Amino acid sequence: MNAAQFRKLALSLPNTEEGSHMGHADFRVGGKIFASLTEDETKASFKLPLELQLTLIDDESFAGQFAPAAGAWGRSGWTYAHLAKVTATVMRALLEDAYTLVSKVTAKGKVAAKAKVAARGKGSAKGKGKGVAKGRVAAKSKVATPAKVAAKSAAPAKGAAPAKPKVAAPRRSR
Repeated sequence: MNAAQFRKLALSLPNTEEGSHMGHADFRVGGKIFASLTEDETKASFKLPLELQLTLIDDESFAGQFAPAAGAWGRSGWTYAHLAKVTATVMRALLEDAYTLVSKVTAKGKVAAKAKVAARGKGSAKGKGKGVAKGRVAAKSKVATPAKVAAKSAAPAKGAAPAKPKVAAPRRSR
């Protein structure tokens, strides 16, 4: 696969637009980026569900083809693909997953925005820095982040005795 083939696959998805930021091409649905090319166009990146990203990275049949993006981007599912090593069939499936993931988020955002506007009604605090008082829509992430997984695994089992609180050592007076 090369950059031209990747571009053609990405743009074949409904309502996809090509844009650019920070010196490289990106592909968007509903204004949100779901895939991009590196400046030298040898690698592509796309947003995947974490489970799929981990599967690709751990699966020996995909060795050397995929890598997580650095830092928080990688922890949120952004994945690099070495274009020369990935088949068009695999890339098509991954682009569709990225597109679907981001377009769902975009659709949820639009619904939430409409709900906020509807909640304001007449006589709202709009423009006065007070936000939406009643009916405020708050989005909660259901993505299993490493911190959430660690918190769940550290929680005591049902029926177990609660952990004793740690008592701080007394402070010395001078």
